Amino acid sequence: MCLKQTGLKTIKEKTRKGIALALVFFLAGAQPLTAGVSLTFTGCPCTAGNWPSLTPHVCNNTSSIYNVVGWRFKTPSFGTYTGFGGGTFTVSGAGPYVYEQRVAPPPSSDSILPTGSCLSSYNYSPGVTIPVGKDGTPYDAQILVKTGACNQPTPAPTVAPISCSSVAAVTSAPAYYSAACVPWANNGGIDSGGFINTFTGTQIQVGLPTGSWSLSGTNVTFDPTVMGGPMYMMATAMGQEYYSINMMQLFGHGAKEKFAAMRQVPGGSLFTIQDATGVAGQYDVESFTFGRVMQGFIKFFPQYSCVATYPDVTTASACAGVAGNWNNPLYFYMAENGTPTTGPSTILGNSAHLVNSVVGAGMNLWWIYDALALSTNLCFKTLLETGNDPLSASKYLAAGYNLGINSGFESTLPASAAEIAASNISPYVPTGNANYVPEVIATMNAIQAASSCGGATIYDSNITLSDIQRFFFGEGGTASTQGSGGLMLHYPISGAQRNALWTDLQCVYNALAGHWGGGHVSYRYDWLTILRVAKQYLDSTAPIPVSTEFTTWVANHSNNASACGSTVDNTFPTLSMTSPGAGVTNICPPFTLSLTATDNVSVQKVEWTLDATWTTWNTFGGGGPSFSASITGATPGMPASGPVTFWVKATDPCGNATVQELDLTVQCVTPTNTPTPTATNTFTPTFTQTPTNTPTHSPTRTATQTPTNTPANTNTATSTPTRTPTASPTNSPTLTLTNSSTRTPTSTPTPTLSNTPTNTNTATSTPTRTPTASPTNSPTVTPTNSPTKSATATPTQTPTNTASNTPSVTPTRTP
Repeated sequence: MCLKQTGLKTIKEKTRKGIALALVFFLAGAQPLTAGVSLTFTGCPCTAGNWPSLTPHVCNNTSSIYNVVGWRFKTPSFGTYTGFGGGTFTVSGAGPYVYEQRVAPPPSSDSILPTGSCLSSYNYSPGVTIPVGKDGTPYDAQILVKTGACNQPTPAPTVAPISCSSVAAVTSAPAYYSAACVPWANNGGIDSGGFINTFTGTQIQVGLPTGSWSLSGTNVTFDPTVMGGPMYMMATAMGQEYYSINMMQLFGHGAKEKFAAMRQVPGGSLFTIQDATGVAGQYDVESFTFGRVMQGFIKFFPQYSCVATYPDVTTASACAGVAGNWNNPLYFYMAENGTPTTGPSTILGNSAHLVNSVVGAGMNLWWIYDALALSTNLCFKTLLETGNDPLSASKYLAAGYNLGINSGFESTLPASAAEIAASNISPYVPTGNANYVPEVIATMNAIQAASSCGGATIYDSNITLSDIQRFFFGEGGTASTQGSGGLMLHYPISGAQRNALWTDLQCVYNALAGHWGGGHVSYRYDWLTILRVAKQYLDSTAPIPVSTEFTTWVANHSNNASACGSTVDNTFPTLSMTSPGAGVTNICPPFTLSLTATDNVSVQKVEWTLDATWTTWNTFGGGGPSFSASITGATPGMPASGPVTFWVKATDPCGNATVQELDLTVQCVTPTNTPTPTATNTFTPTFTQTPTNTPTHSPTRTATQTPTNTPANTNTATSTPTRTPTASPTNSPTLTLTNSSTRTPTSTPTPTLSNTPTNTNTATSTPTRTPTASPTNSPTVTPTNSPTKSATATPTQTPTNTASNTPSVTPTRTP
């Protein structure tokens, strides 16, 4: 079964892949980090002798639920033990052996790892005796996870974030303030099915239908002004810009559930502001469904992150924040009066809570879409790509939204040849309660038709700075304090980032408001620009749900390997590090991180990260099978010194990902060296020297020969230094003096004499240049004996005393 278990939509392109998943691998004796999914082995070192067992422990220390498919490890030579547990176990290779353990697949809960949970039921060969000379100690531990699917939908392109400084360039484009109608288009790509859509330009052109249609037995038309302000339209546009959910589908659900933005014909507003107990928002999200959505997309519900410590919604009700009542988190996000535990909630038509309602309903739609798309039996992707109904996804999602995921709404999939050929698949899709699906689609069609340049009025509204503040920070909220509701309840960024966001929001508002005379901006012309400036701070990538409900649902609909030609690929790439090499633990940037990766089909990408939460990845350079990356000291997350953990990941086209951890130490010690100037100084010093001590450190200059005592005779040497050092070392170099005299002493003193010579050697010279700085101390030489005799003859002339010092290394610092 080729399933996509985890994933992300990146900000710039909504490619639902690469979840923020931290997997950490530790062998015996290693110190675990404070976050991540850890793999530890007990029972080692596994060398010759009795080996009671080797037991891996896989524990999730993150705030999210993860599905672990299995793990791998290697041993140097021992390869005869067997595995225990619910999944398959294989051994390959011969020195080193490669062991791969698969955990029991869904619907077993073995592979579901909620926060704080561990898998410890897998062990290897208890009681085995390792032969002499053999070693079964595990190393190169790797985790196997799913990050995609063979039938993964093609991502839709989105517009990148912009900075406030670039707004002037954006607004100067001729199309920015153009009054021309641009037909509404679906930019969701081949797998959209009417559900996925993204904006391409800078305007939001939603037309107001002139006609009416029947909705829940009432003659209605679309009129957003009945909501009392622009917040509803601001929120639905945000759903398309940030989460790629077609606004038209959101309009359809809001209209059917609560008459949102619907005007009775004839008559007034129909919007129902009060919800029944256990449901909330203009999309009527029920409390238990909201809990399932929270658990699947906990990233967007940080206030209740504790639900990720449970594998399913039923057990997660024990979470302290839920306290057995899913109304608590439901009303926290979608109720004007905060967090009631009983009774209905209310959301006003122009409330910041409408933003939270879009997030809750939108993630529920994505949950259903992912479940359908990843279930290989259903051939949903085939229907999207080969069918003739452009709203095929919208219709099935509407049925699942209304009837529930366990209602059998998907029973007509895989689509028959007749369904694929039909331009309208509505007869093949359950209608839902109270004609739910047809009326949602009727609303979508009416508004979309009016938005396609048929002469209808294009909706617009003034947006004030206060509206923008409420939208992001909730009712009564500020950048420093979140109010009731608001988008930032879903993004736990730092206080500094919130302040920076608000600064940029004010910046872009002021830049745009001037066009309208100040005091407001335009929904039609300016709201997308504001959202794109804010997008710099908001990671809206939505991970594929990982929980017992989701994984089991997909597994139960993916047991037919031959359905609609689905490709089944459960082989994970092989990954082997080549640099740093085996046994290397200390590194110093710059260095190269390199590996080889192969796969039975192909290696789609190889990535690395220093981020323990796996929110960002860097792509390796090169191509199969060799990949490499250059790491410098400026690499984000690289410490100046001390422990550092890299994760590397190889992924194939079906989303089979092999991940390995590298625990290294940054050690860039600057050696304490003795600077050796490159100059050759010739001089005739004049000094009277009585050596009294032995130098305690290495001389800064390496002498070619060090005289061990002072000759009894007095030698006068004359020399001219070739240059003057710009700075003097703090210690005195040991100089090598080559004495050329008319007579040579009869003996050469031995090196490093320990006593003070009794004679005094006075050398007189006149240097041609004076050094710019004097040494801070005088070189002293303490000979170990006192010479007992002098030269056999006294020179009749002054000998030439040449000090020749040729250093090999230029000093790295000035002492």
